[in-house]
Amino acid sequence: MMAFKFNATTSLLSALGVALVYLAASSQAEAREITVNLSRGSFGPVQIQANAGDGIRFDNSSKLMHTVTVIGRDDVLGNQPVKPNESFVFRVSSGLSPGTYVLNCGLHPGMQAELVVKG
Repeated sequence: MMAFKFNATTSLLSALGVALVYLAASSQAEAREITVNLSRGSFGPVQIQANAGDGIRFDNSSKLMHTVTVIGRDDVLGNQPVKPNESFVFRVSSGLSPGTYVLNCGLHPGMQAELVVKG
């Protein structure tokens, strides 16, 4: 039988391993997926709160084509089309600084939502 010798190096490596597992778990726990429904000419919910790293899943449950645009920030989503009964996930990136943004559907005037990116 092999004897395990506990020393300062073993203790340090164990602590480092625990810290890495904790950091990996907390990073995964922080990112969430938020579902937004596109139907009946509206976003649901109309106010979306997200942090950097969160995913926003846009589900089009209607029979109509919709688009999703961040007004004034064409570099973020462009004019992302969402076909009927399809979806896409937008990952909130560091390119969106904390603040409030307006999302709209370019095909249906008045179809808007508010995206609040928290710091």
